Amino acid sequence: MTTVTTVDILRHGEARGGSRYRGITDDALTERGWRQMYRQCGELHWDVVVSSPLRRCRSFAAAWCEQQQAELRVDPAWAEYDFGVWDGLSADQIESQWPGALSAFYRDPERYPPPKAENFRDFNRRVQVAWDKLLADGAGKKVLLVSHAGIVRSLFSHCLQLPARNAFQIEIPQAGLTRFTAFDSEDGRYLQFNFHRPG
Repeated sequence: MTTVTTVDILRHGEARGGSRYRGITDDALTERGWRQMYRQCGELHWDVVVSSPLRRCRSFAAAWCEQQQAELRVDPAWAEYDFGVWDGLSADQIESQWPGALSAFYRDPERYPPPKAENFRDFNRRVQVAWDKLLADGAGKKVLLVSHAGIVRSLFSHCLQLPARNAFQIEIPQAGLTRFTAFDSEDGRYLQFNFHRPG
């Protein structure tokens, strides 16, 4: 017998404060961000909604679950990567203070992390453990995960066996939706990448 679990991963919509490396910076959604997420979800239905604790994810997840009468689980493991002293800064601000550091980070985030940032290997391990738990807890269900660009890239690295530098080359748009389907049987797990669509 095969257990089929569908996981849709929704990146949050536009957040207040403009374009910046917000990481654990807890900005709220703009009105446009709310519209982006509602438009993406449309008439879709999920049995369980799992969310990052950060407001730009949790606020929408809670509102959606209240409207759809779905179960909500808030899990800190799905919070965005902590960019350390870069958190809250724009790319221009980072480049001005640390010339060349952003390019180095994208080339090899384990060797060239932001100052005082979360260890990148530990971040990926956190995501992998959370992913295995999500598939176990949500086995046989349709699950919506409301999270962040860094989380989606980490899952691409893990599920598609991509090096981090290649995952950074994938655009993760605001309110983008990515679907994976897991087929679990006594022979093991087969993971299918279904789509990655813009908001």
